[in-house]
Amino acid sequence: MSISGLGTSHLQQTKLDKKAADLLEPLATWLSTLDFAPHVEEFEILAHAQLREKIKPLLTELGLLNKAYSVVRIPGPKSAPFYNSEGSAYIIPIRTMGESHPTVSERPLVPGEITYITAGVKVSPKLDLLFVLQ
Repeated sequence: MSISGLGTSHLQQTKLDKKAADLLEPLATWLSTLDFAPHVEEFEILAHAQLREKIKPLLTELGLLNKAYSVVRIPGPKSAPFYNSEGSAYIIPIRTMGESHPTVSERPLVPGEITYITAGVKVSPKLDLLFVLQ
């Protein structure tokens, strides 16, 4: 899947190709075993020695390997703000928790899809996601 097919308009959602989507499950399993560190606002961030190694296959498949990224947990109960002050970004849900149905600006966030944003958004809990700056 190339970066050109990942989004051109705010809140555009694109289904990941099978190869990229198949990389999410092992990531989700790994993330479910880890503690995240509190960050700002209403989310937590993952700082782990193996993160780069674990996330590299997905970033490579998406054509985003050389982009800045964070793996974030939104534990709730409040939504968390996301934006890139220098341009656009991608939100890639990796794992939802329990029976939650997270959203980005009232659109569903589903593992296996990528959402392109060009302005600030609110992401509702409960999920782990990959946030990539364009």
